[in-house]
Amino acid sequence: MILKEINEKAENEYFKNKEALNEIRSNATLLKWEILSKANKQGKAIWGREFTTARLAMDMELPFSTTKFTIKKLQHSNLL
Repeated sequence: MILKEINEKAENEYFKNKEALNEIRSNATLLKWEILSKANKQGKAIWGREFTTARLAMDMELPFSTTKFTIKKLQHSNLL
């Protein structure tokens, strides 16, 4: 019985690590969105219609797919 309680406690602590990791991922995603939004607006102001998502991805050294997805999410949520 005691061994079972110890295992349950250890398992709970183990999954708390996942929760902490998910919180970090979520915060990083939000920060990335904020930065890309600002950079996207600045890029459009500087280069106008010549500014593309590909240019933003290249300049920010991010994968195009990540940048495109982030920009689409921002546009969908009306943050851009």
